Amino acid sequence: METIKKTWNNFRDTLGVFKIASTYMLSNIIKYPEAERYRINSDTYVRLVSNPENAMGNIFIIQGGLKHTDTNSYYIKTSLMFMSRNVRVFLFEKHTPVANLEISHDIAKCVDYVKEHFDGPICLIGYSMGGILLWNYLGLGYDQADLYVPLCCPLDMYNFYETIDNNAVFRYIKRTGYKHFDVISDEQLLEKSGTTYEKHKQCMDNFIPQLNRHRKKWFHKTIYVVSSDDPITKNFEEERKMLKRRPLTYVVKNGWHCCLDSILLGNIITCNYLKERSIGNNPKIEDIKYF
Repeated sequence: METIKKTWNNFRDTLGVFKIASTYMLSNIIKYPEAERYRINSDTYVRLVSNPENAMGNIFIIQGGLKHTDTNSYYIKTSLMFMSRNVRVFLFEKHTPVANLEISHDIAKCVDYVKEHFDGPICLIGYSMGGILLWNYLGLGYDQADLYVPLCCPLDMYNFYETIDNNAVFRYIKRTGYKHFDVISDEQLLEKSGTTYEKHKQCMDNFIPQLNRHRKKWFHKTIYVVSSDDPITKNFEEERKMLKRRPLTYVVKNGWHCCLDSILLGNIITCNYLKERSIGNNPKIEDIKYF
């Protein structure tokens, strides 16, 4: 029985790869725009990739993976394709590996910069590892934005790492990140990102308690997006029970990890929210239109 279950899970994950293949191939025909970068500290930048006249608001993207300076990232190029032409779009960039949860403090510095130099409401979207950093940002007590959308990311950090280590697709992605940063272990990766395994474990242990501690700040302005067949968020219903206030959650039916439909949904939510704000409304998250 255990062998049959393992075979089925492997087959399902193989199907999942095909579900994100269209997203990846589509991103390869999208030209990454020339963009202005603003330095926040020694290895952290904000990249402005869309700056239309009379923008109705701002969207700040935290992409997935360990490398957040990849101009060929399908997260970014696919997202930009779906963004409304009358919103500003900013990217979070980091030159060290995005493995240290304390990097969420740098996200706050970037959002401060955007708010100081650009008018209008701001929405934060985090994909995969970027979504984990966004959850951690909220757990640290930050509340600088008008809407938060963590997307295709877990709430249980230990299950997250176990899933990565037991799934062939995510193991390959992890090894690719190792190769880029010239490391061979989690310990070396964490060291390059400015922390240690012991400190990182402490951050993981505090992940849910901190979210619960600051729930009054984020609960009413957060929309959690998951995909039904995503191995990373397969236990999202159980994981949400760890929270004292459970966020509004949308499930992309038959979607896999950061597939086209989940990226599209996140962008529709944020753009429609900014549209409502631009016409003088202040919508509740459950009233934001999407399809």
